[in-house]
Amino acid sequence: MFVAELFFDKIYNSQMKKLFLLFLLVTLIDRSTFAQQTADTVMFQKDSAIIPETDPLTKLLQEGEKVAHPEKTMMMLKSGKQISMHQFVKSNLTEFSDAALVDLDNDGKAELLFSNYTGGAHCCDEIYIFKKIGINRYQFSGKMYAGAVGINENKIFQYRLYELFGYFFTCYACGFPTESEADPIENNTINIQYRQGRLQIVKGDKELLHIIHDNLGKLKEQPYVALKDDLAMDEGLRKEFAFNLGVYYYAFGKNFTSTKLLFDKYYKFSDSKKVWNQFVATIKHINSINTF
Repeated sequence: MFVAELFFDKIYNSQMKKLFLLFLLVTLIDRSTFAQQTADTVMFQKDSAIIPETDPLTKLLQEGEKVAHPEKTMMMLKSGKQISMHQFVKSNLTEFSDAALVDLDNDGKAELLFSNYTGGAHCCDEIYIFKKIGINRYQFSGKMYAGAVGINENKIFQYRLYELFGYFFTCYACGFPTESEADPIENNTINIQYRQGRLQIVKGDKELLHIIHDNLGKLKEQPYVALKDDLAMDEGLRKEFAFNLGVYYYAFGKNFTSTKLLFDKYYKFSDSKKVWNQFVATIKHINSINTF
């Protein structure tokens, strides 16, 4: 403290005082100019920011016709119970939901479509579809539940398997590389359409079948990592197998026998029985919470 006082006193009583004050003044001006430049830059970046487009499903619901009197609109649930739309929304949906009358199958009759985000870790989109059976009366005709459900311009739903296989012998965020030509192509989504009063899986074509076989062939050649116990995790290899097998199962007939043949052809590792059983259990769970 004493040394500092002597130093300042020397500055105060010498020609250095003027230089010191000049230095402070220049510093303050420079900081002010820098702050203004920074603010201008931030403002410029903000003004030129790209606003993301609204996703197609949200846009479809926003632009669709709204039910005028939810309290007077009656809905028959899957169980056969009848409640008002107002009660259904209050009892089953969250604040992150929307509904609209949308003609999903282009037959001239609008279905009552609900989209609900449940919230929670890695979760979840719920889609409910009710068909019209009378004036202000609708009947349950379909439900989808997944981590993410989208829709395209042709009103084909994209149902993502990722979340429901998220912890398939690995961590949720762990995934197999799908970036280079030597890597498998990302393949974890099935297409679903609403036709003739129900949800139907869009059948896979030759191109999709080729992608599945090519992906599984590449995965077969990857180094195998044995898991010591039920808590051990790999780096995403088994999950990538499950994605492709899941897409095959749904896109080509929902047949466990043919899917098992595909599994046995490519999964040659020692824990094949355990992996297959877990795959079947996951598929059965998906089937139990959806109506396609």
